[in-house]
Amino acid sequence: MSTFPGEDTRIPKRISEALSHQPLNHLVPKRELSRLLSKPVQISVQLESEDAFEEVPEELWQYPHPIDLDPLRLEESQPLRFRRPRGARLDYREDSSEIADLPGMGQLARACLSGTQLVDSAAIVESIESNAKKRKQTLAIGDVEMVSPDKKTKVMASVSPVSLNRVALGSQHLKTLERLMQYIGADESSAEFGDFEYWITLEDRATHILSEQCIDKLHIVFRNILSIPAVWTELDVSLLQRIMDVCVSTITICLEKIELKEYSHDYTLIAFGSSMVVFFIFLLDQNDRRLQLEQYMMVPLQFLTFTADNLEEEFDRGGNGVERSLAMLHSTLDVFYMYISNKPKLDDGLVVKLVYMFTELIMSTWSHNVSSVSLQNHIGNVKTIGMKSIEVLFEKLPEQRLFIIDELLSHLDNLPNTRSQKRMKNIGKNLHITHFSYIMLSILQVWNNYDYCSNLVSPDTEQLHDLIAHHAATQSDLEFAADHIIDTILKKCFSNISKYRFVFDQFVTDMTTVVTLPDWPVSDLILARLLKKLLSIFNPQSQKHINIESVALQGIGLIGSTILDIRLSSNSNPTANLIHLFNYPEDIDGLFKAYRTCLAYCTNSVQHHTPYKFLWCKQLDVLTKLKEMDKESQGWGSKLQQKFLSLIESIHLPLEQAANLGAVEILPTYCSTLLTSELINMYEPYLKLVLSLLERHKVKLRSGAIRCLALLISKDKNMLYTPIVKETIENRLTDSSPLVKDAILELIELGSSYIDFYQHININYNDDSMLVRKHVLRMNQIIYDDTEDIIIKAYVASRILRRIEDEEDVIIETARSELLKRWILSIQCPNAKPELQIKNCRVSIRVIAQLLVGGDKICDLFEHFLIFYVLNKNAHTEDQNKLISSSLCLLTDQVIEMVIENEAADVDNQREEEGRNIMKFLSVLSSCQDSFITKDHITALYPYLHSDTKSDFQLHILKVYRNTFEQLSHFKPKFLYDLETTILSRLPRMNVRELDEAIPLSWSLSRHRKDDTRICKACASCLGQLSPYIANATTDPSAVRPDGKLQRLLYLATGFARFCSFENTEGKFPNLKTRENIFEYVTKCLLMFTKENIHHVIRRIATKNLVKIASRYPKLFNSRHVLTVLDTQFEKGILDIQLVVLESLYDFFLAEERRSLIQVGVDGTISSNNELRKVVANHTKSDSINDGICSALVSRYLDKILKICLIADLNNAMVAIRFLKQILTYGYTNPSLCVPTVIALTASPNSYMRDLSSEMFSELLQGYESMAFNCLNQGIRLGTEYAVKIRPKQFHEDSMFLRRLQQLMSTNKRNRSKFLKVVKKTVFSNYLSTSVNYEESCYHIIYLLHNLSKISYDNMLELYEMLRSVISVSEYFSDRISERLDGFQSNQNTAAEVSAIIVTRLSIEEFKRFMFEQHHLSEAKLTLLDATDDENLRNKSVAALDDQVGSLHMENIFLGYENPINNKDYCWKYISTLHRDEI
Repeated sequence: MSTFPGEDTRIPKRISEALSHQPLNHLVPKRELSRLLSKPVQISVQLESEDAFEEVPEELWQYPHPIDLDPLRLEESQPLRFRRPRGARLDYREDSSEIADLPGMGQLARACLSGTQLVDSAAIVESIESNAKKRKQTLAIGDVEMVSPDKKTKVMASVSPVSLNRVALGSQHLKTLERLMQYIGADESSAEFGDFEYWITLEDRATHILSEQCIDKLHIVFRNILSIPAVWTELDVSLLQRIMDVCVSTITICLEKIELKEYSHDYTLIAFGSSMVVFFIFLLDQNDRRLQLEQYMMVPLQFLTFTADNLEEEFDRGGNGVERSLAMLHSTLDVFYMYISNKPKLDDGLVVKLVYMFTELIMSTWSHNVSSVSLQNHIGNVKTIGMKSIEVLFEKLPEQRLFIIDELLSHLDNLPNTRSQKRMKNIGKNLHITHFSYIMLSILQVWNNYDYCSNLVSPDTEQLHDLIAHHAATQSDLEFAADHIIDTILKKCFSNISKYRFVFDQFVTDMTTVVTLPDWPVSDLILARLLKKLLSIFNPQSQKHINIESVALQGIGLIGSTILDIRLSSNSNPTANLIHLFNYPEDIDGLFKAYRTCLAYCTNSVQHHTPYKFLWCKQLDVLTKLKEMDKESQGWGSKLQQKFLSLIESIHLPLEQAANLGAVEILPTYCSTLLTSELINMYEPYLKLVLSLLERHKVKLRSGAIRCLALLISKDKNMLYTPIVKETIENRLTDSSPLVKDAILELIELGSSYIDFYQHININYNDDSMLVRKHVLRMNQIIYDDTEDIIIKAYVASRILRRIEDEEDVIIETARSELLKRWILSIQCPNAKPELQIKNCRVSIRVIAQLLVGGDKICDLFEHFLIFYVLNKNAHTEDQNKLISSSLCLLTDQVIEMVIENEAADVDNQREEEGRNIMKFLSVLSSCQDSFITKDHITALYPYLHSDTKSDFQLHILKVYRNTFEQLSHFKPKFLYDLETTILSRLPRMNVRELDEAIPLSWSLSRHRKDDTRICKACASCLGQLSPYIANATTDPSAVRPDGKLQRLLYLATGFARFCSFENTEGKFPNLKTRENIFEYVTKCLLMFTKENIHHVIRRIATKNLVKIASRYPKLFNSRHVLTVLDTQFEKGILDIQLVVLESLYDFFLAEERRSLIQVGVDGTISSNNELRKVVANHTKSDSINDGICSALVSRYLDKILKICLIADLNNAMVAIRFLKQILTYGYTNPSLCVPTVIALTASPNSYMRDLSSEMFSELLQGYESMAFNCLNQGIRLGTEYAVKIRPKQFHEDSMFLRRLQQLMSTNKRNRSKFLKVVKKTVFSNYLSTSVNYEESCYHIIYLLHNLSKISYDNMLELYEMLRSVISVSEYFSDRISERLDGFQSNQNTAAEVSAIIVTRLSIEEFKRFMFEQHHLSEAKLTLLDATDDENLRNKSVAALDDQVGSLHMENIFLGYENPINNKDYCWKYISTLHRDEI
């Protein structure tokens, strides 16, 4: 039998078991639980006994008197404690005998008993009805019974036919107030302090304050009374005064308690409630003086100010106290806002306190750190009511407006330094601005004439005149206030940019955020005034610090971008400004229609402020400005008068009902109204400033200006095609700063204008900055992919190809891999159809063919790229190598097909040139180690060898055949025989370049045929025909004439000697008497034609061919006979023969370098030729002999080469300069021997020669900086002589020689200082010294001073030291002239000497004048400075002179004479200008 139900079943035994598989949703009342969580728990009785909740001891139940409080008589048990009744009065009557007779009674007990007689017996009832929900609990021993709460009585609607009107209802409210006054009392004596529901008696029993319940009842009564103004007059003023006295007293006491941090009562809540009661009474608009006492207003405000000041402290303490205070503060300020909104006038002292309080609330910083959303909302509410109050004060008190603005400006430090939304004011969907900007915009929009205009009805002419004057005054006040705000912000920011820059940034960002919103129509005026201020910072006459200019430029860029947004967003013509309206008055109505649409939007706006009035007045502003454009025209004035009248009439008419437009929909319409504003008209000055800043020397300004342009171009890509913008960008791509160049490239990238600027982009393809080079490389890849123009593709591909010689491995690898991908790998892309493959293949062919037209350098680079990278199997994977091989085979097939197609069809010149270029590409392909040209290809090209067309086409076919026959074998004998016949038969008609290909081809064919009979006969025939000429050269050299046959025989003989390894036997060469090597025999023959009496044309050809043979057999350069010929030509030979020798040696050196590269093989994958030569040196020593010969030749003739570089004939000099660059690149000479000449060449008048020499000098500087500085003195002197010699009449036109050197050598501050020292020493020691012959050097001095005037200085001390030296030299020359004047006048001194000294002195004086004028100096200033000022001067920078600034005036030096040297008239003219004391 079970002991309890369910014992043997699966029924859960415990509640926890029953709930283990059941959701709690059905058992636990979640709604009630949530209420319990949030409901505060109060304990009335404090139970301090440890066993308060323990089980009752068993012996206690057995005690016969369970009511006894201490049944066990425990000594240690504590007595029961009772809570003091709330509001209990302790003023018991001592004369009460009944109470007095009770012994041992405490004060509280006596007070309670004394109050019992106040209760009437009729008031004692069984149960007390309460509005609050209560629970009844009945406790019984051993059982607990739960009693459900009482049900609410349902209040039924009254069915009485009687209804109260508002006056009667108001009377009821007044009676309610009177009943409340029975407890509050008419004075202290009649107040019912003992009623705890209405009064709270504090601990001292003498101080009483209103209870919370009483204040709540007062709130209800006064709110009801305020809703019925008809009964306000029936209020008893003395009654109101009594309430205000009590409330003020309560506030004062509560404030004291709060300051003392006493929390026995909720003093804060009581003080806020009392303050609201005071403000309710103020709202009753009782004009009785008894209610206008100062304390009634100041005490509540004092409490509110105290609360506002302590919000941060309360927030720091934590808890929800600050949230509760903010909620009560908002409610109180809301009532106060109603009061000041209705109050016509306020006391100045009160206004000051209010402004201080509201400003502190609005601009508080502690609220920036709030994370709670609820607390943020409370803070936002308080700040909103504060801003509304400030706006009301601003509107009602015009005389206090500047004070309010200044007070707000004094809190600029409190602006948030980030754009965090929780720190800002929400003004729309995803739109936030700072509270500072919000209140500033709100109060500035108060300045309008709407109310003035609304009082006008059909105004006459005089009234319109007054209206315009009133509008002008209002506008002037508004502009003054706006300028004051802007000036204060700028002054604050510029005083400490690092600390206060955020103030400026926040303000500008806020203004640009709201300028396109109709809710803030004053913002465009503020931005216009701000932009004008910022533009003035860049006035050249008052330069500011670079940091100030940088900050200003950032703001200008943001404003300018916003202006462009407005222009682009407008639904009107972007040029519809005031000038347009003046020219087309009929468009005014369209503008006002747009205004009406915006006004209708403002009436539906959810913003609490009212921009309607200010926006309406902007129409008035438009008409006023239009009137100012032509004041005198009566016709124009009458038209505008009608517009004025229509506008005034519209203010009294209701707006047309417009569609409910949102902020996005209204934007185009409102932007069209902004086109007439001053802000939009400043777009052109803004753009001109930005473009002008791109020309400034300060890199920071140039970069900032580029960022401004980037903002514009990102919004309007057509901006790049504006002529002024395009020209400026093109110029800035040559900027010296890498950051500026990179930023300009980003601009072009932003505008997607790669193709249009492809040439200007590639100005910097070889820039010193890796950043710029990488950027250009990336853009070139995009241009290549985007364009269909083969010429553009080839252009950018050539620049990419040049980067395989870069010094950075990353750039090298990128350039090579990208070209490989586009030229080779793209041919057979995955899943590509054959047609597409052929198309890709032909595009690559055309691009490469066009690229190879770019010159020898680009051809060499392509060949290196092809041999050392594409065909380098170690550089690619196996799959890639297979793909490359198959792609090149297909490429070769298509090249052959395209060549045949072009030759077979009738093509124009352009297609014919393309065919030659493709053939050139084929010749490069044929030179690869892995030949892709097959026998079929060779056979297909054979017919075109017979063409008589004079072009490079035949030359490239010969190259292809020569290279192919060196690699392929097993040709058909007949084909070989026919080909050899063709080649040998055409040899006499070939030019020199074709001979260099045809003769080695013929020799290769003879080896394939294993029969050299025919070529030996050809060579023997050539040498036989040359014999008579040799005989003449031996007997009578002068009889040898330069006929064409002799010239051709010399070239043929040289070709056979160079390329054919004949065996000189009697059978092969029966007519030769000697059996020496053919090349030796031909060398001797050529030596015969190099004799002095031989015609110089033949001598030049013979010398050229002699060097060619020696290049093929370098040991010939050790021959005494060969060296004698070369020595003779360089010592006293004709220039053209010297140049021929240099060209031949150039080819020889180039061939040696190429041979070295080939020896490295396809593993030579490093970046430059110099590096490849190092690898060659590590791999083999066989080149040392030839390298020694090259170095020996250079050393032997270097002096002659350097002199040729400096000849006046620039075209001929270029041959020597190119040779000089080659030997410096290959390291065949000591660079110190060449540096002075290279420096001198930078003074060349030819721009190409200057650029080439500057490039050479830069390379020398990188490797030999110290040596370059050591040679600078000699180089400047040599360059000066060179410049004067090459242009004896115009040498002074070039004033940038020293400036160019300074830019090249001033790589750091130490080098800049070092350069100045060398230049100063050169000028003053070598030219302006006592040991100089001025007759020879006066022009050199003029040239140097011309150039010296354009160099830059790091600081003022360097400039002053230079000028001091010049002044001292000037005095010396003045004394020299004075010493020689007497001798000149008596004809003892020659005019040559005196005139040279005069020219030198005048050039120095002109230099002084120019420097003083450009740097705003004077000789008097220099004399006032001494050594103590050096430190200050060292810290002052010197503005660099613009390249376009002129230099010295030659008229002041030459005095009108073309050649003053040795000119007596020139000397006398100078003497006539001297003062008597100087003579």
